[in-house]
Amino acid sequence: MKQNFYTKIFYLLLLFWVVGERAMGQIFTEEFNYGASNGALTTVGSANWTEQTAGSPNVQYDASGSLSFGSYPTNAGKATFSNTGQDIYRQFTDVTSGTLYAGFIMKITAVNTTGDYFAHFSNNGTFFHARLFARTKTGGYELGLAKGGSGGTTAVYNASSTTLTLGTNYFVVLKYDFGTNATDVADDVASVFVFSSSVPLTEPGTPEVTATAGTGTLTELRRFAIRQGTAANAPSGEVDYIRVGTTWADVTSAAATPTLTVSPASLSGFTTTVGSASSSQTYTLSGSSLTPASGNITVTAPANFEVSTDNSTFSASLNVAYNSGTLSATTIYVRIAASAPAGPVSGNVANAGGGATTQNVAVSGTVNPLTPALTVTPASLSGFSTSSGTPSGSQTYTLSGSSLTPASGNITVTAPANFEVSTDNSTFSASLNVAYNSGTLSATTIYVRIAASAPVGPVSGNVANAGGGATTQNVAVSGTVSAPFTPVYEPFAGTGNLNGQNGWNVHNGTPNQVQRIAGNLNYSGLETATGNKIQMLSTQSEDLNKGFTSLTSGVVYSSFVMRVSDVSKFQTNTNIGTYFLHFAEEAGTTFTTFNFVARVHIRQGSAANTYQLGVLSKGGGTPTAANIYGSSPQDLAINTNYFVVIKYDFATQNSSIFINPVPGSPEPTPTFISTFGTSTPTDIESICIRNSNTSGVGTGDIEIDELRVGITWAQVTPPNTSPVINVNPASLNPFSTNTNTASAVQDYIVSASNLTSNLVITAPAGFEIKRSTDATYASSVTLVPTSGNVPNTTINVRLAASNTNAKILIANITNTSGTLTENVAVRGVVNATLANFPDTPKDQLATPQTYTFSAVGLSENLVVTNNDNQNYSLSKDGTNFVSTLTFTPAEVNNNNVTISVRFEPKSDVNGLKPVNLQHSANALTAIVSTEGKQLAPLSIADELAAQTIVFPNPASKFIQVQTSGAYQITLQDVTGRKVGEFISNETINVEKLPNGLYFLQFSNENVRFVKRLIIQK
Repeated sequence: MKQNFYTKIFYLLLLFWVVGERAMGQIFTEEFNYGASNGALTTVGSANWTEQTAGSPNVQYDASGSLSFGSYPTNAGKATFSNTGQDIYRQFTDVTSGTLYAGFIMKITAVNTTGDYFAHFSNNGTFFHARLFARTKTGGYELGLAKGGSGGTTAVYNASSTTLTLGTNYFVVLKYDFGTNATDVADDVASVFVFSSSVPLTEPGTPEVTATAGTGTLTELRRFAIRQGTAANAPSGEVDYIRVGTTWADVTSAAATPTLTVSPASLSGFTTTVGSASSSQTYTLSGSSLTPASGNITVTAPANFEVSTDNSTFSASLNVAYNSGTLSATTIYVRIAASAPAGPVSGNVANAGGGATTQNVAVSGTVNPLTPALTVTPASLSGFSTSSGTPSGSQTYTLSGSSLTPASGNITVTAPANFEVSTDNSTFSASLNVAYNSGTLSATTIYVRIAASAPVGPVSGNVANAGGGATTQNVAVSGTVSAPFTPVYEPFAGTGNLNGQNGWNVHNGTPNQVQRIAGNLNYSGLETATGNKIQMLSTQSEDLNKGFTSLTSGVVYSSFVMRVSDVSKFQTNTNIGTYFLHFAEEAGTTFTTFNFVARVHIRQGSAANTYQLGVLSKGGGTPTAANIYGSSPQDLAINTNYFVVIKYDFATQNSSIFINPVPGSPEPTPTFISTFGTSTPTDIESICIRNSNTSGVGTGDIEIDELRVGITWAQVTPPNTSPVINVNPASLNPFSTNTNTASAVQDYIVSASNLTSNLVITAPAGFEIKRSTDATYASSVTLVPTSGNVPNTTINVRLAASNTNAKILIANITNTSGTLTENVAVRGVVNATLANFPDTPKDQLATPQTYTFSAVGLSENLVVTNNDNQNYSLSKDGTNFVSTLTFTPAEVNNNNVTISVRFEPKSDVNGLKPVNLQHSANALTAIVSTEGKQLAPLSIADELAAQTIVFPNPASKFIQVQTSGAYQITLQDVTGRKVGEFISNETINVEKLPNGLYFLQFSNENVRFVKRLIIQK
């Protein structure tokens, strides 16, 4: 009996030694627990396994079941390898001396005669040690081993080694001994042990195979590898439950009993009042040898208690995750739940799972009856910030009460000096009352802010919440009042470089590119623009900033009017575009952080000649288009003024963009709110204009005017109280048409604000107009304001079809309301076409033609030329013909002048002679066109024919022929048949001939010619 007792003590001490050694020296355990789906091990187990050499097939994870051996775990999958393909490894902490072991369950399913290695240690992808081989042996297969190093790569087989059976599970221990010289391979030894049933607790004295050949240097081993060698030599098989360690026990010991431990085992003395959770107490939960290797321990509180792992979020039960069979010491918080009834409460917190016995923690305490109580959450508010004369942004706390007396009444909330309170975040006061009923005050939000009257400097105090028979509860408040913020208004006065003017500085790019140019961008309802505007071009790369009072809290706004004339240099609307305006936390000539907020992005729109605006709240991260433009960005038209407001909120760290808000109205819902970005600014000190153009593509051509920065909506959206008429554009391209024909249509947009009478639009003579929504044109259009405002209205303009003569017109379309007028400059030409001149022989003079020309608004002489001076000439009086005419403005403005044109062909080439008569002044040219046909010079026959008279013609009875000489005359019909013959200067009777066309042929010994005769009775 005594001997058995000592034997038990010995094995118990031995077990403690083994477990202790395992805990100290085990490096990793691989149970191949990667879920229910098969796949490449480097894919499903990518967190542990890495490809060493590529190949096909991959080492596979087989989820269908594990390899069993003795009492080792069998609750996961396994790895399968073939005789060729991918090589993989699992890395572990470097082992540089002593011994290194790997134990695993192995099943070889196929071998070859020559054999090849399928597992080994390595320090990198090249130097392999303790290579484990398998090859054919009569009746089965045998294992071989190569130590590694120079001369140590050939497998050593033991002639008396065990004959192993294919398809049988064996437990294999691979060992590498670093020897006495840890870096010298020469004294290192590699061994392999194979077990078919149980594995001894201590390392046997004789391995299955020992390999000692090999020299060289080895500083560490850090990988265990599974290899798929050459198809002709290598084995195929399966491995499972791989353990790597520095002792025999690390890789051979059987699985320990799953255990959960709690400390302490009881918690008492909890106390609270009805409706409130108690303070928490804690115990520590840990576990070892848990199964499966990864899972959860469920912690369940008894009735009237609740548990938590962070002392913040409590619940009736929770899960605590563990991995690798171990749950590290974890603090569990326990408290009485707010729902617990008055009186004593107790029970057990159950800790269950991981295959271990459930461990209980006894808990007990007392719930006291209610007393009148007020509760404030949180108990302090800090970080208020504003500038003198402006209330700060508000912060909130929640006020509630229970068991209050009397049953109905008020809780008085009193702000300290320099603060004010509110229940609706709109109406603030020094104090207020919050009503309660039935002894209960439901959770009520109280808004607190620094008052506008607070002095510059730090301010603090307590908001007192008193009444209902409860102890007064204070909420500590503190903040800072800075010097008043000075709003920024930038009218861009003057012309030339923006850099260096009115506080603008270049902080990036090439200086002196952005220019102030003449003109303004007005927006209907916004205060009338002053100064000039700036122009940014697609060829520029200058970034500028204008500083202002540093802001660290609240909100900051900026507004501006912008106009885009060309979108071709913007990125397309499949991109995020780039930004051209933003706030920054720095100012001056040198930026170091480049921390920009409320970045206004621009890109092409979805339709032609449109663009889109977006906003990005902060830098950091990689935003998508949706982060900047939202889901349905608005297409904006080119050559149109848009009013844009951006906003950055320090509290939410969000940025907003408003497109075309109504000036002077309350802040509306933003067009888009951006929440993206991680780089939060410490303050905001400047407004920046940015050019971003790479090879002419980026922010493109943009004009900006009326830039403002403020800390209230009203500061950046001042309404215009004076009448304003806006036209865009202020001039149209030259028109051109022909007489009696309307020209092509051009448009402009008119809007107005603060009008006291109708807006009357009047076209100058020769033009006609209409609203784009109207069907017919007229000489004037009347727009009726609504509340003094006329929205953007498109006006169609064209030269009228009523222009009946050639002319040049330079005038204005007037847009008038009361004494206020805005003009749209128009100019155009009306071309005319004269009748063709009759065919005229060379050097003969055709009868001249005349036409009328007029003009309006000429400031230069009108010069009339023609492009064929050889054949045509011009005259003011119809008598004196020249190649060029000149009229003064006084001669033609508002006056019709008559111009004569003469055709006298003198060309060496016969045929048509078209001509354009060009009327040019003030960079406009009106054309009057005509043409004549030049015939050959008259011959002798032609001259004689011209001197011969046949009358009457047409004739009915008799004709007489008078000639200057004697001729034989033959009368022929249209077929050439002779119907009569006579001599000249006699009367001929044609009464018997039928009606029709006849020819009289005159001839003598010198000449022959023909005259026509028509007989008509």
